[in-house]
Amino acid sequence: MNFKNALTPEGKNKITLNKKTIWSKLRIWIMLIAGIILFIFIIHQISLEEFIEVFSRVKIGFFLAAVLLGVCATVLKTIRFEYFFPALGRWLKLYGTFAFLRVVYYILPFNTGEIAYLSVLKRSGFSPTISETTPAWVFLRATDVVALTIWFIIAMNFGHLTGNLYGKMYSLRWLIISISITLIILLLSFPFWVPRIYIKSSENWFLQRLQLFQIGLSRVFGIDKFIRTLINAFLIWFALIFSEVFAQLAFNSPLDISQCFLTSVTVYCVSLLPINAPLSIGTGEAVWSGVMIMAGVNTGLAISIALSLRVVSMLIVMIDGLIGFSLLNFHRNESESVF
Repeated sequence: MNFKNALTPEGKNKITLNKKTIWSKLRIWIMLIAGIILFIFIIHQISLEEFIEVFSRVKIGFFLAAVLLGVCATVLKTIRFEYFFPALGRWLKLYGTFAFLRVVYYILPFNTGEIAYLSVLKRSGFSPTISETTPAWVFLRATDVVALTIWFIIAMNFGHLTGNLYGKMYSLRWLIISISITLIILLLSFPFWVPRIYIKSSENWFLQRLQLFQIGLSRVFGIDKFIRTLINAFLIWFALIFSEVFAQLAFNSPLDISQCFLTSVTVYCVSLLPINAPLSIGTGEAVWSGVMIMAGVNTGLAISIALSLRVVSMLIVMIDGLIGFSLLNFHRNESESVF
């Protein structure tokens, strides 16, 4: 691009886009390098013998239960999405898309997989424009927070820990509950104020996006939709949390089931923050190790279990990826054979 072309609006847009692309790639590499450094630091805290001893004494029953529940979470997420965007006759392809996108979400840092979900679902024809889909997606994430808060309350009343994790989480209980109550009030208030916002018809791109966003908000109106979505979110978190509980028990965690329950809920509360590196490498092990150490598990054993949990999570993602790729490839071949 020469200097004269760079001064045009199109040229400036291309320069801005290139800068954003370079910065987004640079952020991924920075987080990946930081995650690898953190991962190397963590594994240097234990010996190979410690890890092999923990991993070799795996309880197959708990291990398989952890994997099965982890895969079930994707099925439940697919069903929940259909509440707002029915995929008539295309359910298996929708499930395949969600299964494949779980791999993408696992790979991308900073929880940026959310953007990938919206983009791929639109391109696959499962949702309208991103502007119209975003309100429903935010609604799903908000009900996720509320459902996780309910599990958090259950965990805090279900068992106590010998370490200081219980005290740390107990001190945060009102903050977490307040956030959920605020979200509930906001979600249920949509029907009262959204229809009153008047956006005149226009060819202006921004106003058109606002109109689509308003239409998207109307999809989430109603206490019935809130309750049904919340129940589904509650079941999703049940699958995810108890997948981690069974995974801890599979690798002979010294914590009892109620304590494993609280550590799992705590880790998922932390996971809502956009702090994960690509593949959660380093950051995932750091969170799990730190939570278990706070729960009273000695450092070597906590890190060994955290590394073992990495194997379970990667296996679940690989199964989802294989299912997603197989279903999407099958439907692609089927559509090609029709023509």
